[in-house]
Amino acid sequence: MKWIVLAPLLLLGALLAIILMAMLLRVGAGVSYRGGKLRVWARIGVVNVTVYPRRKRSKRKRKRRGEKAPPSGMGKELRTAPARTAPRPDARRHEAPAEQFAADGKTPSVEEICAYARFGIDAGGQLLRGLRIDRLYFRADIGTPDAAKTALAYGSAAAAVSNLWPLTENLFDIRKKDIFINACFDREQTAIEGEIVITAMIGRMVFIGLRIFRQFIKMKKAVSANEQSQ
Repeated sequence: MKWIVLAPLLLLGALLAIILMAMLLRVGAGVSYRGGKLRVWARIGVVNVTVYPRRKRSKRKRKRRGEKAPPSGMGKELRTAPARTAPRPDARRHEAPAEQFAADGKTPSVEEICAYARFGIDAGGQLLRGLRIDRLYFRADIGTPDAAKTALAYGSAAAAVSNLWPLTENLFDIRKKDIFINACFDREQTAIEGEIVITAMIGRMVFIGLRIFRQFIKMKKAVSANEQSQ
């Protein structure tokens, strides 16, 4: 008799625990560029899954899955005869006069456009604040054949980083950052490498999405009320 009462409670507790763990789970993605090679991966918790470059499947795996490997001598594609297309109907028959579209369609007012623009900017800011940069690494060894050009390029890069960095810190929560810009007068080419890892908590993004949806409903009601009053 006790199990009949406890079984639903245990099932409900297990379901709540799974939902809580899913809401606290952190997911994201990362991109790195080193040695002229690009790597993209997805992160689920502490597990990284490589998205690019993809691993090539061996011939044994293809045979097990029943896939046929392409023949070695096939380098040319088969030429097929062009398919006959049906004659296009006269576009003038389906054209509607401009007056009909003006009567059916409704041109949004300036107030409505401004309201949607403000909502879009605010929603984008909320989504950006929900993200977190776990690692931001950038290194640029600037080098050119001319020493004067190297100095100018180094000054421009340093000024760009110093101007953009405060905006980046205001938009994102950055946990670990390493940025290096060096002027290499002994090099004739510039070498660049970097890595960025962006993650977000599922529960936080869900709450942000619900809040944005509620704000959208309120804005929609306000816009419709303003139109009816006019």
